Amino acid sequence: MRSKGTHKLLRQGAKLVESVEDVLEEIRPLIRPAQSAQPLSSIGKRNSPEEKISPSPFSDEANSLEEKILLRILDKIPKHIDEIAHEASLPVQRTAAILLELELRGLVSQMPGKYFISGI
Repeated sequence: MRSKGTHKLLRQGAKLVESVEDVLEEIRPLIRPAQSAQPLSSIGKRNSPEEKISPSPFSDEANSLEEKILLRILDKIPKHIDEIAHEASLPVQRTAAILLELELRGLVSQMPGKYFISGI
């Protein structure tokens, strides 16, 4: 009888989560419904090594000024969240929220120790 609650959750549509990809699979359609079929790894790719960022982050996908500022600050050299917040003149909490949103859209990647880079 100890599994009654678990069985109820499964009947209600609960999903087993074993990795970050399992979570992203569920929330991806909510974040960018028009591009849900596009693989996460293909977003934010650079066209040439000389480009600091791809043109796509500055289209409608990166719609806020704060997102555009953070995308300009980031490149392939990891930067700590405190440094990013300082360069953007934003509070660390706000910077973290924006970076999470950009990460979920595949435009930035988080490295160990709260370091971030552009793209994946």
